[in-house]
Amino acid sequence: MCGDRAILNVARYLKEVQRVLKLGSYYVLISLAPPEKRLHHLNRQHLKFEVRVEEVRFGAKAINYVYICRKIGEASEQDWEAALD
Repeated sequence: MCGDRAILNVARYLKEVQRVLKLGSYYVLISLAPPEKRLHHLNRQHLKFEVRVEEVRFGAKAINYVYICRKIGEASEQDWEAALD
């Protein structure tokens, strides 16, 4: 989620994830980034996810975040266009 056009690339990637998932199925993202850095991507208007976050600790300091996204609806093209604005 870094680099040139990262926000647009993430939006496109998650749009495709949303498209291929069946209603009620899950997408799981494992990241070192905390919720304040990732949730805004997963909660965008063009996505219809219910998101839960779990922490997985490795030793005293290392934390991974598991974002469990359940598809709860279909996104429209209008939602996608609005997300690009």
